[in-house]
Amino acid sequence: MPNLLAAPPAPAAQSPQAAEPQPEAPGLAEHVQAFIGLLKAGYELAHTAHLIAKSGAFAGDHELYEEVYTFFLDSADATCEYGIDLFGAEVVDPVAVHRHVLMHLEAQPRPIQQSNPVGVAVSVAALIARSIEFGQDLYAEFEQDLAVGGFLSDFGMKAGRLRYKVNRRAGASALRGARS
Repeated sequence: MPNLLAAPPAPAAQSPQAAEPQPEAPGLAEHVQAFIGLLKAGYELAHTAHLIAKSGAFAGDHELYEEVYTFFLDSADATCEYGIDLFGAEVVDPVAVHRHVLMHLEAQPRPIQQSNPVGVAVSVAALIARSIEFGQDLYAEFEQDLAVGGFLSDFGMKAGRLRYKVNRRAGASALRGARS
């Protein structure tokens, strides 16, 4: 599994005696925690997109982003429940999870802008694509667990459908903008 939580390299030690041991590579619990953060970031981004897409021309966008943020919220909830069962309550530590939320939101290709519906759709689609990739990596670790593997497989299929819908809306939004 790729190290999805890679930290930046530590600064060079001032002397050989001052060198600190390097932290171990993140374990599976940390990857589940990062996935929870990614799902919550998806919720935040899609919910914001839902709130700003409110005029008549963007009523379809408003409904689509509601579907997306509900999907992310439900998926985060299920992942938290599986995570707690597998690794304990530490996996849902709010401070650690919110670090991941911020990391994923700050990495978006385009900012949320009310005047740029294409940028909003591109940003939401990129986060959905990232969640699919992350879910596939976790699936490789959990495919023998029928409950978790089944959830991740279902997640990937639903996320793929939502990504398709958002990408189509991006195209429709671009056409609406070109006609204005």
